[in-house]
Amino acid sequence: MRCILFCEARADAETAQFLVAEALCHHVGWLREHRDAATWESVGVSWCVDEAERMRSWFDLHSVDAYLRRLGVKPLHGHIGGRAAEPGAKLLSNIDRLVRSLRQRGGDAAEVEAVLVVWDADNQARARAAGLDQSLAMVDQTASRWVLGMPTPMREAWVLLGFEPQSDAERTALAGLRRALGFEPCVQPERLTSTDATSARHPKMVLSTLIGDDADRERLCLRIGSDSRWQRLTTVGVGCGLAEFLRRIVTVLGPAFEGPRE
Repeated sequence: MRCILFCEARADAETAQFLVAEALCHHVGWLREHRDAATWESVGVSWCVDEAERMRSWFDLHSVDAYLRRLGVKPLHGHIGGRAAEPGAKLLSNIDRLVRSLRQRGGDAAEVEAVLVVWDADNQARARAAGLDQSLAMVDQTASRWVLGMPTPMREAWVLLGFEPQSDAERTALAGLRRALGFEPCVQPERLTSTDATSARHPKMVLSTLIGDDADRERLCLRIGSDSRWQRLTTVGVGCGLAEFLRRIVTVLGPAFEGPRE
């Protein structure tokens, strides 16, 4: 399946792409043998590249208007469906315009089958979700499968939700955070709403306290691998938006991989 991803940063892209593979492999058993093999992109998921940004496998959602101007497509302004646009509504509609234009241009984007948008809530979860829902009803869902993800308040909340201590040092660090915060940050990461990056209640600070900047350890937090892990991430993860993202991966993308293998 050829997909195109819009998000805000490289770390967001890596997290989203990793979770797509994890969720699909958990849901579709035959995909697992291809998970870390050279065959993954041909039988699983491949990502459309942004040729203007050194062929990276995601597009910057803050640059959608610039992409459209570069392609000679006028961005949408004003109302959507006769209603004033909610925050994020124009964004999704313009992403739809961009994907259509990229398809028509051909090349790497010609075969795009699914559009994924991952956008941090940044303490505006309700307003941004309303905007995405408003424009989702207007975009072309016949040509593309759409999967929306809204980490609440940001990507690190998803990683924290999947954190399980692997050493005495990690258990000690987590216990200290529980005492300092007054709640369990790996059960309710959506409560880490500080906008001060140096605050002990900022998701980035909490995650750094637990695992530093260890990318391999972060990926371990995002592994699914078992029914019990899936159950945890899709039940406890309601508040931070991870449960809904995983659900949409399975329900929107999953059917493309079901049925007998060729």
